Amino acid sequence: NTTLDTDLIVDVQGWFNSTGSASYSGLFVPMMPSRFVDSRSSALTSGLRMVPVPLRYDMPHCPTAVLGNLTLISQSSPTYAQAGPWALFTNGSSSNVNADTARTVLANAALLKTGHGNYLGVYTPNAAHFIVDLSGWFV
Repeated sequence: NTTLDTDLIVDVQGWFNSTGSASYSGLFVPMMPSRFVDSRSSALTSGLRMVPVPLRYDMPHCPTAVLGNLTLISQSSPTYAQAGPWALFTNGSSSNVNADTARTVLANAALLKTGHGNYLGVYTPNAAHFIVDLSGWFV
């Protein structure tokens, strides 16, 4: 429908520059997408799991946030995946990707603040596997 008014809100999360320098606070530094977590190699579980953010040679000691893709692989029942900073994590306070049926594979982009010590938390209330691919970070 083109006759209805629409309001739009845009939140700026960072910016790009032409030099690729990672020396400015809030700057986004892209990288070649890389898989850094695939829980399918471990037992199927539910609950909160701690995920260390891998540091690369050009990444600061503790980036303020990472940009990636969170994939949820539900198993026996509908579920969701929630990801966020480990130290500030509250189970069930939000979701990044939702599976409304069992045996579903769904992916969603995720911009995630990192926690103290460079750890993320990933929570699934029902048994599921998840994959996290990293594509950049914020200084």
